[in-house]
Amino acid sequence: MTYQEASDEIRNKPSKIVAHMTTLTAVKGGIALISHTTRVITWYKNGTIQLQHGGHLSVTTKRRINAYIPFGEIIIKNGIWCFTYKNIITVSFSDKMHIRIEGKNGIL
Repeated sequence: MTYQEASDEIRNKPSKIVAHMTTLTAVKGGIALISHTTRVITWYKNGTIQLQHGGHLSVTTKRRINAYIPFGEIIIKNGIWCFTYKNIITVSFSDKMHIRIEGKNGIL
């Protein structure tokens, strides 16, 4: 999902439930996917996406992020959360990390 797709989904409402205990919510400067009380994804108009687990390294958090990011995925490698993109680049997942869409390709 991109910023525009998230914006279209909430249709100028403050928020919309999209899954169990998960909402898309308009926040200052962007749109956030909130799972329980944690912003797991925040999309910004400039194409930057912030990912975070908020200390909840759970299967549900990982599933929510993977279901809604427009490229790449979160994997677990040797017990460590990692962000991977097209099996070309894999980096350790850090809370509040930013990824950015450049044209049709995503970059960190």
